[in-house]
Amino acid sequence: MAKKKTAHKKHIEKAVKETKTQSEKPLIEMNKSTAITAVIFLLVGLIIGALLISVLNTNSVPNTGATTDASALKLKVANYLNENFRDPAMAEQGMEFTLEDSNNLSTDTLGFEVFVNADGLSQPAGAIVYVSGENFVIASSYPINVNDVPETVVDDTTNNQVETTAYTKSDVPTVDLYVMSFCPFGNKAEDTMLPVYNLLKDKVNWNIHYIVNTNGTSVSSLHGQIEVEQNQREACVLKNDGMDNWWNFTTYVNENCGSNGSCWEAAASELGLDIAEINTCVEEDGLLLMQENEAATNLAGATGSPTLIINGSKSSAVYQYGNSEAYKQDICSAFSLAPEECNTVIDSTTTSSGGSC
Repeated sequence: MAKKKTAHKKHIEKAVKETKTQSEKPLIEMNKSTAITAVIFLLVGLIIGALLISVLNTNSVPNTGATTDASALKLKVANYLNENFRDPAMAEQGMEFTLEDSNNLSTDTLGFEVFVNADGLSQPAGAIVYVSGENFVIASSYPINVNDVPETVVDDTTNNQVETTAYTKSDVPTVDLYVMSFCPFGNKAEDTMLPVYNLLKDKVNWNIHYIVNTNGTSVSSLHGQIEVEQNQREACVLKNDGMDNWWNFTTYVNENCGSNGSCWEAAASELGLDIAEINTCVEEDGLLLMQENEAATNLAGATGSPTLIINGSKSSAVYQYGNSEAYKQDICSAFSLAPEECNTVIDSTTTSSGGSC
C-alpha cells in the first residue's frame, strides 16, 4: 500500500511540477537578474509550501552557545544550503546562497537572512534561517500586506492604527490558534495572545490546535520527534487540566525549557500538574489527540504556525508579535456586542512582524 503523502510533500511536488512546466528554456539562457528572480520565487514557494527543517550531523554545525563563532556558523549553513538546495543551473551561472546577520530569537538561536548572489548582484530570497544547536529552520519572512485587510480600525486612545478583518459577529466569538510547540513564531504568538486570554477568558470560545501529520500509528511534526512529544503533552494538559493550566504550562516551557522541552517535568511540578497522568495520557491518548488535531488543521487549511482564525476567518494580526492590543482588537471586533473588557487597552510593543513555520 502506498504511503500517505504529507501536506508538505504535496506542496513540494506541486512547486517542482510547476517549475518544470514553466521552464521550457534552460535557466542558463536567462540573464543574471532574471535568473536570480526566478530562483527567489522558487525558493519562497518551497519555503511557504513546505517550510523546510534540516537536522545536521554533529560535525556539521557547532553548538550555538556563547562561544560559537557566528561567522564560521554562517559559512557552514550557507555551504549546506548551496550543497543541498542550489540547482545545477544556478551553479553553472555562478549563483549561490549567502547569509547575512538578522535578528536572533534568543542567545541560543541565531538568525541569518538568505540572499541569492551572482556577479556582485545580491537579492534577498525572502527567507530567514534560524540555527539552534544542531538544527536549523528555514522560515518565510514577509511584511503584513495591508491590501489583504478589508477594514482598518483606529484606536483613538493610543492613536495607533490596528488592522482588523471584518469578521462574522457572534455573542461568543470562537478563536482557533494553530501552532507547533517548538515553532519560535508559534511561541511568539502564544506569548502575545496570553494577555488577551487573561482579559477575555470565558467571553470567548478558545481552541488550541497542533499542526501535525499522522500515518497509521506514526505522528510527525516539523521540528522532529521532540516536538511530537511536546505537542502530545500540551494536548493532554489541555484535555485533562483545562485552558488555564495549558497556558501556564506552555508559557513555562516556552520561557525556560529551550527548543527541546527538557524541563517539562519541572514545569508540571511547579504548576501542580500530575506528571504521571500526563505520561499516561500521552501513551494512551496521544495518537488519537494528534489525529484529531490533524483533522482540525486540515479542515481549517492551517498549514503554517501560527495561524489564527476568528469566527471562521483568518486573522493577519497574528503576525504582529508582541502587539497584544492588535490581537485583542481583532477578537473584540467579532462580538455582536463587545463586552466592557474590550475597552481595556493592553500595553503592547510590536517586537517583530511576519514569519511563520
